Amino acid sequence: MKIFIAPLPKNANYIYTCPRTRLMIREGLAKLPKVEIVEHTTSADFIVFDYVPHDGPNKYVKDELLKYDPTKLVIIDNSDENNVFYTDDYFLYFKRSILKVDKNTGIRTKIDLQERTYPFDYGILDGFIKPQIDKFIDVGVYLRPSCY
Repeated sequence: MKIFIAPLPKNANYIYTCPRTRLMIREGLAKLPKVEIVEHTTSADFIVFDYVPHDGPNKYVKDELLKYDPTKLVIIDNSDENNVFYTDDYFLYFKRSILKVDKNTGIRTKIDLQERTYPFDYGILDGFIKPQIDKFIDVGVYLRPSCY
């Protein structure tokens, strides 16, 4: 499988990007033996687009998305906006922020996910894990109803 990772747009506001997301995508794909990262969209089976700014004036990037074939487009949305989908025209959409919180009550509810949209959790880069240490890693999971 050939994957093209879309470059950051020329007008990207780097202050509002999430470089950790881009690093995790590359690290994860590099571990898959049947995946090859390619340099051009023409030879790609899928196009990974991960420039979804966390904040700032250049929030919506629809013009950038229109450059790519939607039948190959895989969006990785690591933004904190649970109510915003940056396009309706994609092959797969992975969204991190899927809970909305009522500011008055603090009650969390899951948003309605669009078709072919899947939630994902925070990841940990390999560089942050020391394999020589023999201990458990505690992970908090706050999506269960018993947590709120």
